[in-house]
Amino acid sequence: MQNESSHPSYVPLRQPASLHKDSVCPTPRLTAIRSITNLVIRSNVPSWYCSTASPCPRPPWTLLLPILQTQYRLLRFDFLGQGQSDRPAGEKYTLTEQADMAMQLIDHLCIERFYLVGLSYGGMVAQHFARRFRARILKLILASTLAWSDEASQRISDSWIAAHKAGGLDLRETISIPRLFSSRFPAANSAMLEGLKQMAGMLDWNAVVRLINGVKEHDARNWLHTLTVPTLILVGNEDRLTPRYQAELIQERLLGAKLEVIPYAMSCISKRQKHSAMPSAASAAPDNRG
Repeated sequence: MQNESSHPSYVPLRQPASLHKDSVCPTPRLTAIRSITNLVIRSNVPSWYCSTASPCPRPPWTLLLPILQTQYRLLRFDFLGQGQSDRPAGEKYTLTEQADMAMQLIDHLCIERFYLVGLSYGGMVAQHFARRFRARILKLILASTLAWSDEASQRISDSWIAAHKAGGLDLRETISIPRLFSSRFPAANSAMLEGLKQMAGMLDWNAVVRLINGVKEHDARNWLHTLTVPTLILVGNEDRLTPRYQAELIQERLLGAKLEVIPYAMSCISKRQKHSAMPSAASAAPDNRG
């Protein structure tokens, strides 16, 4: 198998000094999917930029490669603190910092307008991205994400940090499975869960804590109404990590937004569930720009 990090189109995200737009725009090429975020490019059509939360080397977007590559060209990059991107020291990686660095990369690649899709952590980054750069977005899709980091969300984050301190990876996995996966998933996918545990063991936990600290500051309730971007919201009906009431709040604050509830799904939406939702998502998002 090819080492995907050495693929010529793979782009680790570096700190701002190395992202200045000082070169000729490259010709977009299809990249191997490797880790955190997918920037989807297709010549002469709107591009679809997808972001996700998982800092593991093989996140949910990997499973969508056979679906998306039939219509789009994909370029992959990692958020700060994830995958092979920089992990600068500090207390936190803010969501606005992540959004700004993503925009620097998009500008560097000379991509003008695109569909923006954010899953979980990526959905929170996408909200801040849309607030700052909404003129660049054709349509927005927010999946399994939060309008704000409320008390329940912060307690879940604190429990992960406490579990890691008390029992390392084993305890962290034990408390995470019922929060991340639907009622039907664990019994039918024990081998996959073991593989996911191995990947979780590869994480830089200090970087994960910085990501968590950035999420704790998220609160879009007072400005969601300003986004004015056609939006589709996806949520699993069993989601306990990014629950339905958060999706409903986003829908309430975003004029004309459409909410779709996916059965038997949680924050880690399966390939089959995404297959049914994602290909038609861009056309399903209502155009509320008038």
